[in-house]
Amino acid sequence: MMEIEILLKAFRFNLNRLMDLEDRLQLLAYELNGDNIGSPKIKSPEEAKYQTGTKIYKNNIPELMMQESKLIKERDYYLFAVKKVETFLQRLTDEEVKLIELRYWHGFNINQIARMYFWSKRTTYRKFDMIFEKLAHVPSIFVV
Repeated sequence: MMEIEILLKAFRFNLNRLMDLEDRLQLLAYELNGDNIGSPKIKSPEEAKYQTGTKIYKNNIPELMMQESKLIKERDYYLFAVKKVETFLQRLTDEEVKLIELRYWHGFNINQIARMYFWSKRTTYRKFDMIFEKLAHVPSIFVV
C-alpha cells in the first residue's frame, strides 16, 4: 500500500519530467538532422570558413548521439512510472479518481478534502484506505 502512495505522490513530477525529456529529445533530433534553426548544417570545416554568420564547424554528432541515447533511457524510465500509475487509475471509479487527483495532483490534505465533500476526517481516511486496498489487488505486470 505504501508503494502505491509513493507512486501517486511522484506522478506529477514524473509526468512533467517525461514531457521535458520529450521536448529535449525533439530538439536533439532537429540538431542531429541538421534542422537547427540557428544555422544551416555545415558539412566540413572548409565550408564553415566561407559561410558568414554560422557557428564554427564542430563534429559533435557522436556526442549528440550519446546524449540522445542517455535521454531515451531516462525517458523510458519516467514513461514506465507514468504508465504504471495510469494502469492503477483505470481500475478506479470516477469519484475515486477525483479523490486521488485532489490529494496527489492538487495537493489537498485530508482535512480540506473532508470539508469539500462534507465528510468527517474518519470517512475521508476510510475512502482512501478503500482506494489503496483496491489498488493493492490490481494485477499488474509491473514490479514495485
